[in-house]
Amino acid sequence: MAGAGGQYALVIPSHELVVVRLGHYKGEAAGTESLKNALALLMRAVPSRP
Repeated sequence: MAGAGGQYALVIPSHELVVVRLGHYKGEAAGTESLKNALALLMRAVPSRP
């Protein structure tokens, strides 16, 4: 789901996980790179479900 200003929700069924990013127009680009890094760490930390 995508919202205004870089806000969105990601649903990752394989990890039984929902990630929500709250943002605003000024910080969308800078926050995107940080979110990518955080998601990579999260995917490694949360085991996938069968």
